Amino acid sequence: MTEMAALALFTTFIARMGYAQMAASHAFVQLMSLSFMQAEGFSLAAATLVGRYIGAARLDLAERSYRSSLYLATLLTAIVAALFIIFPEQLIGLFADDPAVLAFAGPLLMLGAIYQYCDAMAIVTDGALRGAGDTTWPFIARGSLAWFIMLPLSYVLAFPLNGGLTGAWCGGLVSMAVLAALLVWRFRSGAWQRIRI
Repeated sequence: MTEMAALALFTTFIARMGYAQMAASHAFVQLMSLSFMQAEGFSLAAATLVGRYIGAARLDLAERSYRSSLYLATLLTAIVAALFIIFPEQLIGLFADDPAVLAFAGPLLMLGAIYQYCDAMAIVTDGALRGAGDTTWPFIARGSLAWFIMLPLSYVLAFPLNGGLTGAWCGGLVSMAVLAALLVWRFRSGAWQRIRI
């Protein structure tokens, strides 16, 4: 809820910029689902397998399941990134043919090639931590970054620094990259192994 509320406020920033920016952002978010929805599937698999192997006292297999899920997510995001870089106009053209929308959306897909990788890493690692019963720490990390990094940075980059739509999403990218790094660090720290479910 806290993260979705922050995203709703982020959307109001973009809506203030104009119709073309809002349409470009919407198309961008829809295209991001090419990896987002698949990453959710890998996240559920990681949560299930990590939980199962912890219950069987096989922490080595829990870690291996997480690494396998991360590997598959990385492979998927590499394919999506290639599509974003090679076919940006064709992909955006599925949603709009307005030249203004295309002009705004093009740079977003270049940024999206990196964003969707960070997003997938965060989603899969979050699932693995959830399967291990480590839910409080990711909740605090997600909520804190959304409200104290993403929103302020996106606003500053978009408006005072005149970065516009791309600036706003750059703020989102920084927040997502930090989140992914923190969650991966949390899993690799082994703290989840000491949580009693």
